[in-house]
Amino acid sequence: MSQSKRPAAYIRIARGGGAATLAGQRHAILAAARAHGWSEPAVYFDVAGADGGAGAGTGLARLAVAISTGQHDALILGGVGMIYRNPADLMRLLHGCTHNGVAVECVTGVATARSSSGFPGQA
Repeated sequence: MSQSKRPAAYIRIARGGGAATLAGQRHAILAAARAHGWSEPAVYFDVAGADGGAGAGTGLARLAVAISTGQHDALILGGVGMIYRNPADLMRLLHGCTHNGVAVECVTGVATARSSSGFPGQA
């Protein structure tokens, strides 16, 4: 896989999931980016249930637009379960990645990090 210069990441946490869940996902995503030699990804995220339903959140919608406009050339997901409530959302996102030549990495076994620092690259 070629060197990525503009990676993105998507995180979806459960309402009330807390800083430990968010930090654990962030840790796993940053580790995956480092393993590929990629820069720190711009992070898009949603809180499950915050949109009032099971559909795609605003973070996922913003990510889809960013991918379709060529802003990213790689995407790290905290596993396909990140978009588990609506498989059509996942399929649309993956179709957009394929159509735009975006490499996709699915991180599994999200570890719990000791730090709950924020996302400096948050989009």
